[in-house]
Amino acid sequence: MSKVDLRNVLEYNIENAYGLFKPMHENLCYSDIDSKNEILRNPIFIDFDAFKKALDDTNIFFIVVEENIVGYIILDAFNSGSAYIKEIMIKSEKRRRGYGRSAIEKLIEGLKEDEDLKNLNVISATMATDFFYSSCGFKHISEDLYGYRLN
Repeated sequence: MSKVDLRNVLEYNIENAYGLFKPMHENLCYSDIDSKNEILRNPIFIDFDAFKKALDDTNIFFIVVEENIVGYIILDAFNSGSAYIKEIMIKSEKRRRGYGRSAIEKLIEGLKEDEDLKNLNVISATMATDFFYSSCGFKHISEDLYGYRLN
């Protein structure tokens, strides 16, 4: 498997980052849904201003393989020693190659360097991501939706 890299969107010119993120995000939210396993999602950032404002307390990382963006991770800022993975998406034609798992591992590796971070949590509303996060080492901790904490 090719090396997976995470790049914060802030490494890019903000307009270019939005131009790369928006069509991928909309496509993955609207047209790439398996209705048996997933719930239709609405895009989180409806326009450039919302995207730009969100970067004050949200980290968005492009998942890059061989200089090609294959997906993204949205990570909410830390609150009381916790961070929250809001969303991870891999382009449908790039799935089942281990890119998502490698991206989560790289994210965790980087987050462990922050001594204030105690928990990394995920809220997932789909059966497909339930299995994915479990396979990445997260444990079920919540009755509502799917909550995980990395031990």
